[in-house]
Amino acid sequence: FGCSTHTAASVTETDEFKVGMLMRSYCLDANLPYMTCLWQDLLTQPHFHETDRIKALLDSKVAGQKDGITQSGHQYAMTRSRSHLSPLGQLSEQLGGFRQAQLVQQYNNGDIQDLVSEVAGTHYVTMDRSLMSVAINTTPSQVDEVVDALSELLRRIPDRVSSKDYSIDTRPFTSISAINEFIEVQNLGVNFCSRSFR
Repeated sequence: FGCSTHTAASVTETDEFKVGMLMRSYCLDANLPYMTCLWQDLLTQPHFHETDRIKALLDSKVAGQKDGITQSGHQYAMTRSRSHLSPLGQLSEQLGGFRQAQLVQQYNNGDIQDLVSEVAGTHYVTMDRSLMSVAINTTPSQVDEVVDALSELLRRIPDRVSSKDYSIDTRPFTSISAINEFIEVQNLGVNFCSRSFR
């Protein structure tokens, strides 16, 4: 299981973007029912009362960010540089750059209940079926089983905003060769430096 913030820039407008939360997991086919049960528990019954566990996770996040800055300072530098170019760059800096590292450090040094209150409020707002988009990767022979498991999971998640039923759209896999004009691979050495222009 993993969870992170997700930003997607508009293809046509440089100052427009969408913000979301990206939750991901994977399992063997035989473990699919167990994975969907775990997702249901995570989405509908979080354990915000376990403040010691949350504090331990926060300590781990702080340590990981310190290591990340040490090992990938160039990425932080690029994110910081990009933050001066567009609203999306500013948001990316807040969600994954130096500002994010400072915010996490503040929470780590402060009262854990403040963080728990904010996360609980965010959870209530974001864990709504009508606000979710779901993508799955599976083999063609497993599509029906995965869609059934996903349907069952979505039925159990509340829909506080629209009170509409959900719909599932199954689309065939698009080969990467169909979109290779967006991918450029170069076999060159890289120096870590960042400068952004608009």
